[in-house]
Amino acid sequence: MFPTNPNLTVVKVDYDDDTALTSALSNHDFLIITLSARAPPTLHPRIVSCAAAAKIRWIMPNYFGYGIGDRALSGKADLPTNFERYIDDVKSTPGLDYTALVCGFWYEFSLAMGEPWFGFRIRERSVTMYGDGMKKVNVSTWEACGRAVAGLLSLPVHCQDATDGVALEKWRNEGVYISSFLVSQRDILDSLHRVLGTRDADWTIRYEDVEKRFGDGMRELGEGKMLGFAKALYAGVWRSEGADYESIGGLDNGVLGMEKEDLDGATRRAVEMAMGPMGDVEGQFR
Repeated sequence: MFPTNPNLTVVKVDYDDDTALTSALSNHDFLIITLSARAPPTLHPRIVSCAAAAKIRWIMPNYFGYGIGDRALSGKADLPTNFERYIDDVKSTPGLDYTALVCGFWYEFSLAMGEPWFGFRIRERSVTMYGDGMKKVNVSTWEACGRAVAGLLSLPVHCQDATDGVALEKWRNEGVYISSFLVSQRDILDSLHRVLGTRDADWTIRYEDVEKRFGDGMRELGEGKMLGFAKALYAGVWRSEGADYESIGGLDNGVLGMEKEDLDGATRRAVEMAMGPMGDVEGQFR
């Protein structure tokens, strides 16, 4: 359900009807595509094609991951899916430009979902550490993603001159890099201790080789087990170089007017999610 808002228009459309989809997208300048990981592979290119027919110029594709181009994950990434295909859909369509939101994993979602994601089962007070649990990766809250997009869309499209400030065109066919936190699993566990009033002794902590975890996830995915996708995806990022993209090339948080966030506050939201209906999501995948 969408909140009642005079500035919000909700249009229900059949994604298999190109004419209806093109009509719904007409008279807009910027399209943000957000699709489930389970969406049919033909849907994203269909939306992009209809956006071009509707003469939308700018698209934020369904990417929402780690770095692109010379800041892409390297080394042993080999993720179980190619997220850059969403960017390629826009690149291959004449008349369109893109700006990809590089935000890393969603923090609250990843922490609340269960062990195959960030390694935590908050209800059971257990965690599986990837390796020694000390490697840091960039992550973002949902609120940060929203603020980043709002900040981006508040900018003019073009700068009038070199001293005119920042404009959307700065990120034309590039990634806009944001992050709420640069954290390790150890940092996350310490934050959970502060939120829950626990100590290491209250938790079951196990350590797993990240290469083994990645291999197990890929094998499970090949067997049709969807939890294997999450396990391989998250282990794949933790085993690669570039997951700490802020140290490679900095962040755009300041340019977009984003304020510093509180890690424990975000962890508290994740705990609330895990203790609610979402906390049984892992079981629903089994």
